This record gives sequence, structure tokens and C-alpha cells, in this order.
Amino acid sequence: IASEEIPIHFPFDSLRRTRSLLRVTGEVPSGDTLHVFVCHLPSRRGGALASARYRSYCCTRLREQVDSLMAQGGEGTHCLLLGDFNGDPEEASTSEALRSHPYTADMAVQDLPPESLLSLLHRKTKQEPPGSYCYQGVWSQLDQIHLSVSLLRRDSRVRYVEGSAETLRRPFYSVVPASGGDPVPFRTYGGSFYRGGYSDHFPTRLLLSY
Repeated sequence: IASEEIPIHFPFDSLRRTRSLLRVTGEVPSGDTLHVFVCHLPSRRGGALASARYRSYCCTRLREQVDSLMAQGGEGTHCLLLGDFNGDPEEASTSEALRSHPYTADMAVQDLPPESLLSLLHRKTKQEPPGSYCYQGVWSQLDQIHLSVSLLRRDSRVRYVEGSAETLRRPFYSVVPASGGDPVPFRTYGGSFYRGGYSDHFPTRLLLSY
């Protein structure tokens, strides 16, 4: 029923350019409104710490959008945030700027404020592979899923299916490293060399019921 491209302009660096945020809004069969944000935050080029403020600013803008929509929409409004955050959910750009906290099945979600955001794939999540991106043998969950607490409440008409969030590793977009070990994402490029792979990231998914 609506879509919006949200441009990002850094007030502390007028020369830096980055991808816009995308918001798509739909009405699900239960009658609820679902706002889906898709993002690809600035890379870690130049170092994770040096580039962190750019990702933090994007997460701040995301948080502003979520707060505004949830305040206007009421209990039948839900937010889902997806994409390549170029960092783990526990990093400051996500946990502090976005104010999203790791979700576990034993949390008392009914007691959380309605504007709360929770991340589904984090370090305490038991999954194989242990992340969506692998660099020099080290896994990271750069591809994140966050949702409003409204999608976790028992009385909600549209809900997250418990335990369904996962990072997908399938044979047709995986490759076993030359040194052996577990399959990693099959990259499209290795430097300037075209390898013909699917992506250097594994995709993520979750299920919703209504």
C-alpha cells in the first residue's frame, strides 16, 4: 500500500555517499499493517571502528522511522528490519543506535514497551552455519533480522513463528574452501576475478503466521 526510499546524508561528512533505506508497507490478511525496511549499511572499508559512525547514523535514522510509525499506527502496526548491516547485532551501531536487543524464547515480551525492537540472529542463536558471512575463516552475522515486539506477543494477529529465523546454507550457493572445512558462500567475484558464484553472503529468512 506504500513505499518510500529514505536517502541518507551524513551531517558529519557531506562527501560520503551511501545506499538509501527502503521501506515497503503492506496490509496482511489479518488486517494488520506490516512495515518492512530493507537496508544495506555502509561497509567496513577503512576499518570497523573508523567506519562505525556511518552505520550508527543509518541505524539512528532507522530507529526514528520505527518510532514514528509505531506511535502513529497503534497495536495493529508491526515493523520488520532486514538486510546487510555490515556488523554483528551486538555491535554498538545496532545495539545502541538502533536500540535492538537479542531475543530469546524465554523473554517476557509481554512486559516490554511497544516500541521495543529485538534481533533474531545473534551470538546466542544456535545455528549452522554460525553466521552469514565468512572472512578468512571467521564467521559474522552481517545479515540481520530485527522485528518489533508486537510480532512476538501471544495475542498478536500476525506473529513470528518461534525458531524459524535462520541463515540458509544450500549446496547451490556454497563452496568448500581449498583448505577444506565447512562450506562457505560461493562468491561472485574474488577480487577482480569472476568466479561465477551466487553471493559472498548466505541469505536469511523467517516465517510469520497470521
